[in-house]
Amino acid sequence: PREAEPRERRSGGLMRRALFRVALAEARGDGAASTSTPDAPEMVAVSAASAPTLPPETASGAPDTKKQDSSSRPKTYQKVEMPTPEQMMMDDAMNNCVVKSVLATVMGGFLGAAMGIFFGAFEPTMPGDEKLSIAQSLKNAGRASISKAASYAKGFAVFGALYSGSECVVEQTRAKHDIYNSACAGCFTGGVMARTGGPQGIAVGCGTMAALSVAMDHFMDLH
Repeated sequence: PREAEPRERRSGGLMRRALFRVALAEARGDGAASTSTPDAPEMVAVSAASAPTLPPETASGAPDTKKQDSSSRPKTYQKVEMPTPEQMMMDDAMNNCVVKSVLATVMGGFLGAAMGIFFGAFEPTMPGDEKLSIAQSLKNAGRASISKAASYAKGFAVFGALYSGSECVVEQTRAKHDIYNSACAGCFTGGVMARTGGPQGIAVGCGTMAALSVAMDHFMDLH
């Protein structure tokens, strides 16, 4: 009886160990461990974290190697090229307010001259021009077009110089590139161009040109 008592204790311990393994295997979702017997050797459960990971599969069942290829590719870097002294001088010249004003004056003059010639060709004839010859009529039309082109070129050149110069000055003073620079430049240009109309004309010109400048910048998405 004394020898049978340790055997019973030993078999009871083995049964408790077997039941503990079965419960642990069921908790981990491993059904294979539930078939273990007391006499079987101990087996170490392999967790899912330690299992080897397979590449993800696509909808067709083939392994998706795009992510692996993208992760295995070496990173490429582009060389940053520093500007040359000539490019720096050109940028400084283009950001100069005097240069901007001169360019705007020239471009405004050419645009005004082209518009003057175009609109001068549609000038109505004066009474009595029907009796003139064709050559004389063409000469009179050319003179009218040249006169209108000069007037338009002068107005557009002054407008371009005032607007571009004032916008550059305001931008450099505020150190910001936004729509408020265009509003200030338009107000200043409109007020100067309408100075002959008195205070009321200056106010109307300022508000009109400021609104037009803001609308054009918003439409062209310059800022």
